[in-house]
Amino acid sequence: MARDGDETTPDEGSLADRGARRRSRAWLFMLPLGALIAVLAIAVANPTQDSTATVPRQQAPDFTLPLFGGGTLHLNALRGKTVVLNFWASWCQPCVQEAPILERQWLAWKNKGVVFVGIDTGEDPHSDAVRQFLRQYNVTYPNGWDASALDIQYGTTGQPETFFITPKGMIARHVALPFTDDQTLSRYIQEARA
Repeated sequence: MARDGDETTPDEGSLADRGARRRSRAWLFMLPLGALIAVLAIAVANPTQDSTATVPRQQAPDFTLPLFGGGTLHLNALRGKTVVLNFWASWCQPCVQEAPILERQWLAWKNKGVVFVGIDTGEDPHSDAVRQFLRQYNVTYPNGWDASALDIQYGTTGQPETFFITPKGMIARHVALPFTDDQTLSRYIQEARA
């Protein structure tokens, strides 16, 4: 019992208990947070081996593409065929480098149920540079311009980027780098056909 003038002090044991409970609650919060940080650090330090080519396995967004030669192309009309969808720009140096590879593979696959489709992004569709690009690299597969923000719908981050769409309309692979050889492009087409 406290006398007049004496201050009551809380029981020393109860202060220690409260401190211990607070520390244990803090650890309960810190452990999952630490584990998450560790997982993120490992993921950043060790990216996947094939980080430039992913397999999203999602439905390809449908579109209607105005074509440079006139008319339109509807993606859904190509169901039953494998589609190689390439986003490009005439000023893009990697696009220039891969243009002959894409054309060679188009000629090799066009009679085997594979359709190549080029989409010029971020340029005036009536510019001489775009038409000159198509003529200079003898691009004969269907090409048009991105009139409805297809680059956003497909989630592209630059040029060139290529999507491989299965005959059932699913994205089988997305490659965010230029092709430097025919073999890799051909292998991805074969995978999308399977």
